[in-house]
Amino acid sequence: MRWTAFPLCLLPLGLSVGWAQVPIAQVQGRELRSPMEGQWVTVRGVVTGVAGSGFFLQDPNPDDDPLTSEGIFVYTGNQTPPVEVGRLVEVRGRVQEYIPSGDPAAPPLTELVSPTVTPLVGQVALPPAVELSPLFPDPSGDLHQLEAVEGMRVRVALFVVTGPSAGRLEEVSATSSSTGVFYGTVSGLKRPFREPGFPPFDPVPSGNPPKFDGNPEVLRVESACLLGQSPASLAAGTLVEGLTGPLTVASRRYTLCPEAGWRVVHEPPLPEPPPPPRGRQLLLASWNLQRFFDDADDPYLGEPVLTPAAFARRLGKLAQGVFQFLHRPQVLVVQEVESVRVLQELAGQLELLATAIGEPSPQYQVVLSPVSDPGGLRLGALVARRGWGLELFLRWWGVVLAETYLENPDGSREALFDRPPLVLELELGGQGLSVQRLTVVGVHLRSLLGLLSSAPGANGWPTEGARVRAKRARQAEELGRWVERYQSQNPTVPLVILGDFNAFEFSDGVVDVVGTVAGTPAPPQAVALPTPDVVSEDLTILTLLEAEGQRYSYVFDGSAQALDHALASRSLSHRGWRGQLFRPRLAADFADTVRNTTSPFRLSDHDPLLVVLTPPVHPRRWVRSQR
Repeated sequence: MRWTAFPLCLLPLGLSVGWAQVPIAQVQGRELRSPMEGQWVTVRGVVTGVAGSGFFLQDPNPDDDPLTSEGIFVYTGNQTPPVEVGRLVEVRGRVQEYIPSGDPAAPPLTELVSPTVTPLVGQVALPPAVELSPLFPDPSGDLHQLEAVEGMRVRVALFVVTGPSAGRLEEVSATSSSTGVFYGTVSGLKRPFREPGFPPFDPVPSGNPPKFDGNPEVLRVESACLLGQSPASLAAGTLVEGLTGPLTVASRRYTLCPEAGWRVVHEPPLPEPPPPPRGRQLLLASWNLQRFFDDADDPYLGEPVLTPAAFARRLGKLAQGVFQFLHRPQVLVVQEVESVRVLQELAGQLELLATAIGEPSPQYQVVLSPVSDPGGLRLGALVARRGWGLELFLRWWGVVLAETYLENPDGSREALFDRPPLVLELELGGQGLSVQRLTVVGVHLRSLLGLLSSAPGANGWPTEGARVRAKRARQAEELGRWVERYQSQNPTVPLVILGDFNAFEFSDGVVDVVGTVAGTPAPPQAVALPTPDVVSEDLTILTLLEAEGQRYSYVFDGSAQALDHALASRSLSHRGWRGQLFRPRLAADFADTVRNTTSPFRLSDHDPLLVVLTPPVHPRRWVRSQR
């Protein structure tokens, strides 16, 4: 919430103080920042929308310049704006370019502050809305092209939701209430995806890496922005008709504040599970469970303690998702789980579901990392003893790289991995199949949070962002070096690394995490912080083998992106294994309020991934032919 430093002043109806009036277009100007920034001005216009902290004003007599906006936001702070939609008013105020204090790199919003408002006689018709189209905003255009209509009424005839409605999560009850914020584009465009390159707005810490354009076609919609409007809960893929209202800037996006009258004309169908396994196959799955705490209080942790009902509902959603959409995999790696009890109860529910349909018990073994992150969350796994025509034996499990450290500039050091990789060494067999070895590594690498932060750093780091970048780079390098050692010592044992890498399958222009682990780091000129190539026999990034429109496990600000990946060694295919990657759409596309239901959807904000491997039919004969 922003608070005004000066009280709002309201003059009697029709009483003008005689200040010189300027057109709103002159205040806005043709650039991102007003040419009159810091000056006191007087403008007239019709009120087009009233929000909790101010109102939108638009000149009913526009100029002839399409690059200057005719609208502006008048900020009144914590006082309810004493105006109504359709009223012609005169406003005296100071021109300000508002940038949130917590996000100094954000684009500015031109507004009037410390206003004196004079209602003028009579109501007037609202100015016609500017129609947005597939070419405005243009997907290949400038990120700020909508600056020309900032503050004005705009309309989208048919809008496609690409980022579902966000929510306010109440962890103890495992429920969410809608914020009303969702993202999307004008109908007729491709779904926006995160693309390679350095993100927009933030200054590049070093070098000159290629830039990501930020997907300028994406619009943010704040459905409860205007007074009297209710927050909507919409899934990605929803079609909305008639979104009309003033356009503002918030959270680094041009944001539409819709008036009443829009409606949903199509809702997407519920997702289908991947095809069930056929014959003898090995299923490896991974899922970030998003802070899966239990209902028991750990006195040393200070964690959210779920109510019994909330814990039961979350557990039921998880079991349904794993059983129906992941087909009760022989290996399930999970991120962000608190306790062994969560995994034990999940295993128990999966056993019951299997026996209920006449299937043999998978006899899951529970594995929980002995190392928790600062929030008390860990990596874990379920490993079945049998399933889908295969017998499994867990030869060894444990964490690796727990004793590696990040050296700080002041000489201190900290653990490099808050969540060290979890290694599962397996032996597989079955009727007519010789014993096969396979190693699975579950990962949950350092998040993107604070990656470009300019906040002062600790322990000698100039900024928090510098520390985060260094930690992500070192994690990728050390995991890559572990891959190199493992493949050198076990050249015939296939290796699969899967989990939440918190990174894309391509370079983000900052640190190429996935490429470094796989042995294909981006060249030094393509990233702010280069990393060396430490893997001699590269891994295959299975995400790159997916159809382009399916390469996502997460949706951020309306753009789909893959943060969860599976990497496989070449020895997997060399020994005759065939694989396929699936991403059951259980979470990322659903409105956050779907958490409140008992369905398997929106347990988390990440979709799980499923790797289906078919073992070689005649492994010994195949290996001999390769010599």
